[in-house]
Amino acid sequence: MKKYNIQSIIDWLYRISTLKWFNYLQDALIAAFPIIVVNGFLETILQALMTDNGFLRA
Repeated sequence: MKKYNIQSIIDWLYRISTLKWFNYLQDALIAAFPIIVVNGFLETILQALMTDNGFLRA
């Protein structure tokens, strides 16, 4: 198994986090996260409770 130098990984992550496009991507993902979570929750309810024709399962 290959060993990684932790300090080099931290340095690489710091360099990535200072890029402008990374900040834009991070802001977009933060804004989209609640929508994705709510959609997943609603899809779970639909799959668990509803049949194909729209009626509740017994």
